[in-house]
Amino acid sequence: MELKNQELLKESENALAMSDKALREAERERAVADRERRRLKATDEWRQCEERARQSAEKTAEIALCNEKKTKSRYTFLFVGIMIFTTILAILNAYNRRNVLIECGQWFIDRGRDIQTFFQWLVYLFRECAGFFTMLTVSSDGLGYIIAGVIFATGLMLLGIAICGLTKIGGAGARTAKRHNGGGKLKAVITVSISISLFFVCLFFYEMIKSVTSRNIFSVWLMLSLVITIVVNLREIGREIKRW
Repeated sequence: MELKNQELLKESENALAMSDKALREAERERAVADRERRRLKATDEWRQCEERARQSAEKTAEIALCNEKKTKSRYTFLFVGIMIFTTILAILNAYNRRNVLIECGQWFIDRGRDIQTFFQWLVYLFRECAGFFTMLTVSSDGLGYIIAGVIFATGLMLLGIAICGLTKIGGAGARTAKRHNGGGKLKAVITVSISISLFFVCLFFYEMIKSVTSRNIFSVWLMLSLVITIVVNLREIGREIKRW
């Protein structure tokens, strides 16, 4: 009987030990669950804080962008007004100076003559080239003209490739300006406004300019406008040259 009681006592102790172990395991699992719950809660609070910060940053950026657009719009209207005012002044001043208008018209006549002279020079160069190859190959004129034609066609093709490359650079520069300057309208208006103002300046200081140079006043204005255009768009031009 005593042996049986000892066995029962031992089994009872084992059951109690297992119960204590299970209790400790349950408490440990509950502690792990509590830590995980606190971690999830902290993560959720952090995410909510990040979301609020992101929304606040987006709202601030939208406000800044809206203010920037409004400022550029005001400056655009301002320069449009300046452009209209200087255009009216230039027209009135030019109307009172008929000799200046005649000189500006003469510029177009001279450029037409220059184009005619250039094409005449190309024809002369082609004939000289054909004659040189005819003499070099000691053959009929037809072969010399064919060789000269191939050379001129190659030159025109290379010129076309160069023009396409410059056009691509210019187009990329225009797109860059469009992205960085509110559609590019502001810089375009500034450039046109300053160019028209320069024409008025050329008219106002006509006698002084003619005393310094004998060039056509329209040519002087074009050169000044080109310089101003390059200066205003220098950043975009430099960016596209580096990219190219």
